Amino acid sequence: QALDSSSAAMAPLAIVEDGREAERPQVPYSLEVASYAEIFQDAEPYLLDLFAATCWDTAEQPTLETAMQFWEHVRAQNPSPLPPPGTVASRPDSAEGAAGARPGTATSLRPSTPRRPPKPWSSEDRLSFRSLRFGAAAASCLALQLKGRNVTRIDLGNNQLGDNAAAAIASLIHALPKLKSLLLAGNILGPAGVKEIATSELESNETLEHLALGEPKRQRPNYVTTEGLQALLLSLARNARRKMASLELSCTALRADAGKALADFLETDSVLTSLDVSGNCFTSEGISTLLPACAKLKRLDIAETSCRGELIHAKLCDLLQKTEALAELSIAYNLLEPRPLRRIARALSSCAPLLTLNMAGTGMETEGVIALADGLVNSQVSNLRDLDISENNISETEAAVHVAKIIAQTKLQSLRLNPKDF
Repeated sequence: QALDSSSAAMAPLAIVEDGREAERPQVPYSLEVASYAEIFQDAEPYLLDLFAATCWDTAEQPTLETAMQFWEHVRAQNPSPLPPPGTVASRPDSAEGAAGARPGTATSLRPSTPRRPPKPWSSEDRLSFRSLRFGAAAASCLALQLKGRNVTRIDLGNNQLGDNAAAAIASLIHALPKLKSLLLAGNILGPAGVKEIATSELESNETLEHLALGEPKRQRPNYVTTEGLQALLLSLARNARRKMASLELSCTALRADAGKALADFLETDSVLTSLDVSGNCFTSEGISTLLPACAKLKRLDIAETSCRGELIHAKLCDLLQKTEALAELSIAYNLLEPRPLRRIARALSSCAPLLTLNMAGTGMETEGVIALADGLVNSQVSNLRDLDISENNISETEAAVHVAKIIAQTKLQSLRLNPKDF
């Protein structure tokens, strides 16, 4: 129940752990309660609890200003139409005048604009809570408050979810019976946390289809490592009724030995169709081990994995010639020397299912463009629709002629180039 700002202040609630006062700020359950509630009055009620949990995670004293900022960030990320944030009006009947009001209380703030008519804020089936500094307390709050709701996608990227939040994350997955997509990139999960989520929930989950533990160019990636990956794959292999078809593992500290772990899993798996391992230091050894097991995938991203064309081209060409499923492939930001690039170009021309190809930043020069153009133009089976060859050295006139040939004489619908090249 909201309290009027003129009410007597309640004593702050002390948090006690093992008989000692915890080293956390004491949340003020006093005059400000009504003011905090007013900020979130047009939103779903659980957001006030979520804000309080976030303050606990960050060890920061809550203020009306940070509450307003929190609500603004949530509003910006989630489906419209959403109402304006609640404004906090002064109360003329308050026992304290404006001059004597304590900073941060309702009586010290006045609305800059008139209040608009309230509109209910309704969360749809997709929720985003990125960059809100969530930790274990916030994840636990979400698991409790969202239990049983029809949420199909939730994005918790770029927060502070570490191994101590793994149990709460598993509870959140369990609490959402229709959850299909969970995004956890940019947190601080380690192998122990990934293992706990996998063993406690993913071994039995029958709804989740997409899990993102990483995304490209993360400044603070989850430190999954091969140890965490093996635990994850083992749990998925044990779940005979799983629907998990997409794994995003970009920038998760995987190394060459992860290639064998993934290959062993893919050899016997029939559910996974999309795999992103970009931004990991697999080296040519790890990628060469992985590629032969990828024939059943529809999407494969091995961009920026420190591999070289001269060492992987045989396995890559074999994959392109054998696959009947691969529709999207990225080998961007790996060095493809002229000779292996010619062989890869010939293999691409025989890959009928391939629709999207990313070869940005592969060191391609005029010779490579010519080989690629000849392969695609002369192909009887190529259905390539989207090609990215940006960030390469292809500014010569001869290269431009062959790029024009690709555009005019193939089924290509989208071609990405550097604007400065031509």
